[in-house]
Amino acid sequence: MTEKNVTGDTNKKENKWTHRYIIRFVVYSCLCIALSILGIFSVQASKTIRYYNDKIYPNITIGSVPVGSLTKEQALKKIAKVYKKKYSLSLTFVLNKQEVASISQKELAYSLPLTQAIDTAYAIARDENSILKYKTLLLLISSQEQFRIVIQPNYNNVAISENLQKINDSFKIDPINARFEFKDNKVTDFRKEEVGTSINENSALATIEDQLTSQEVMQGKKKKLIIQLQTHTIMPDITLSDINNLGISELIAEGKSQFHGSSAERVYNITLGSQRLNGIIIKPGETFSFVNALGEISGATGFKASYVIKSGKTVLGDGGGICQVSTTMFRTALYAGLPILERHAHTYRVGYYEQDSPPGFDATIYSPSVDLQFKNDYTKPILIQTSVDQTNLTLIIAFYGTKDSRIITVAQPTISNQIAAPPTEFIDDPSLGAGVVKQIEYSAPGASVSFDYSVLKNGIQTTKDTFNSNYTPWKAVFLRGT
Repeated sequence: MTEKNVTGDTNKKENKWTHRYIIRFVVYSCLCIALSILGIFSVQASKTIRYYNDKIYPNITIGSVPVGSLTKEQALKKIAKVYKKKYSLSLTFVLNKQEVASISQKELAYSLPLTQAIDTAYAIARDENSILKYKTLLLLISSQEQFRIVIQPNYNNVAISENLQKINDSFKIDPINARFEFKDNKVTDFRKEEVGTSINENSALATIEDQLTSQEVMQGKKKKLIIQLQTHTIMPDITLSDINNLGISELIAEGKSQFHGSSAERVYNITLGSQRLNGIIIKPGETFSFVNALGEISGATGFKASYVIKSGKTVLGDGGGICQVSTTMFRTALYAGLPILERHAHTYRVGYYEQDSPPGFDATIYSPSVDLQFKNDYTKPILIQTSVDQTNLTLIIAFYGTKDSRIITVAQPTISNQIAAPPTEFIDDPSLGAGVVKQIEYSAPGASVSFDYSVLKNGIQTTKDTFNSNYTPWKAVFLRGT
């Protein structure tokens, strides 16, 4: 038993030494092979470095031009055939299809740093760090890596920024905050918020950079760049929904009418009458009466004498022109989809109400018996806002509140029974000087006009009306001085 144990221990020791010799042999062999490979690579690398001593290493491209294995001088000649040293390039800025500014060739000073790009190409794989240098060199020689140098043009960034700033200063619209003041059941100060706009300078700069670094430009194929400027919205700090709790936050509908050819007195009355209605709030479920809302129409309440239709004649009367306001209010109520409870057409077709509308969309009032009435069937109050464009002689009446899902249909009118205007009449008037002629009536053809009006809410028809207007043919009348 003892001898066997001694023999077993001896065998174990011999196997242990055998394994050590094998491991050492393998390690030394691998080391020798590695040193041999390294030596071969070092020799080859040294030859390569000497060969490319004054040349750019292979597989290097400047822009779209391969410059590997070329000297700096050769590379410059080659890329000069593709890219230019001097450029006649200018920029033009366009906003809303109009040219708003430009930068000349001299001011832009566009050029390409070709020599600098060549120096960058030559410096590749010539790093002071030997490990990094040999690694890069190995990749280049083995064609496993392509180095592309992007040419960054030189140009006057300051001139571009200054021009964009000037354009923005000229065309920028600052946002306007909402105003809402409510007193004695009437809005005394109201203005809906308005968004502002400005030039999107970041977008413009990105577009300019893309254009100036494009191959078409760098190769001299374009001499003038058109930069289409974009705008972006600037939101106001305060909106209607921030400052009132009545739900008056958006435009529901807007009606318009024009009154070219009106006398100064008529324009005055239209302006005064519309101002009297401005700021009125119609509560949910409330019926609006034009006559009641406007109040007394007389010289005592500030209205001037102008022509009105009375007892089948056109005569001077206080408040002439107020029907321009009631007509516009009627149109706004229609476009808002409100139930019209009372509306009357004029006796004859008045030219003012057909300047921007077909016939049949007028509404006359005559206090106290002839009125225009409609109902607010929205769940929120309606605010009336009026404005008169004195330059274009246009009256605008807008309703503000909260929209719902109603679908409004206002059909085109049907015109029938058209009758020509009667012959012109001349009446002698001894109060006028001899030879003086004054027109007091204007001719108008007669007609029957009708149009359908319907409103759907949540798929249910809540309003269905047909508005009929029967206009009497009207003759022109002149007073003639005797």
